[in-house]
Amino acid sequence: MVKILSDVFGLPIYNMKHGSGAAGSAMLAASKTYFYSVIEAVKAMTQVEKEVHPTESIAGEYDELYSQFVRLLQEKGYISNDSKHA
Repeated sequence: MVKILSDVFGLPIYNMKHGSGAAGSAMLAASKTYFYSVIEAVKAMTQVEKEVHPTESIAGEYDELYSQFVRLLQEKGYISNDSKHA
């Protein structure tokens, strides 16, 4: 599942060693009390257990399929041609 997400978004996915909603809340709280920013808190409070990188050829296929999907929606009038899509 993580590999598919990485390919679809064309970005690396980082799995935290100790990840939970509580960890995110703790980082946000620490960013305003102990650290000077959210970025500083996250860097100090996370450990990456696993990195998953996209496969360029597969990510490119997803990009092309998404472009085809947007064109089809535009042709059917569901979205305007001047709409901006990621």
